[in-house]
Amino acid sequence: MIPLVLASASSARAAILAGAGVAFTAVLAGIDEDAVKRDLARAGAGPRAVAEALAEAKATVVSRRQGGLVIGADQTLDLDGALFDKAPDLAAARTRLRALRGRAHLLHAALAVARDGKVIWRTTDSPRLTMRAFSDAFLDDY
Repeated sequence: MIPLVLASASSARAAILAGAGVAFTAVLAGIDEDAVKRDLARAGAGPRAVAEALAEAKATVVSRRQGGLVIGADQTLDLDGALFDKAPDLAAARTRLRALRGRAHLLHAALAVARDGKVIWRTTDSPRLTMRAFSDAFLDDY
């Protein structure tokens, strides 16, 4: 049987595979995601392309070090073409939540499977989500 490797430290992604009864090992890819995002932004890439590039980078980097099939995954939040990343602090989180409230956005979820440093399968799904409208008082309590 070909070993399966998850190129991620994400407990949520590991829980999905474990919950499905899939045997795997998890290995951190160790790529500089911020540098990849900066390079892609300079090249004019949108949020979907960023998710896809990061998923592929994680899978290929780990597959060069490990045998088996390596799953790389990433997701990005896209509000009107703008990439919303993890907020560095509470003030930034508040600003982002205000921008999202009552509005639809896309969540680009990209997966790539690599073997021996080459991507052999990829997919991306981009569901449209809508954050409910909420008051500033609700946000303060949250």
